[in-house]
Amino acid sequence: MAQTHLAQLYMDGQQAPQNWEIVYAPFNLAANDATTNAAISIVLAAEQLSARDLAEAERLSKDIARPNNLKRAIEAYLRLSI
Repeated sequence: MAQTHLAQLYMDGQQAPQNWEIVYAPFNLAANDATTNAAISIVLAAEQLSARDLAEAERLSKDIARPNNLKRAIEAYLRLSI
């Protein structure tokens, strides 16, 4: 559930800069949880990404999934994308 809230922040672009790769990554993780509607959201996020950006979002998703690595993974991604 926290993953979908994080994705929503980056999707809305109000409390964090809009970034579809970051939107995709937590939705991708949340899609594995049958109690969320993230599977629908991941399709919407993927439609906003090029093939290259989608591959980066997949990589970010794997980095985020590592224990205690959410903040570090997003910060590293943002540094690289500047």
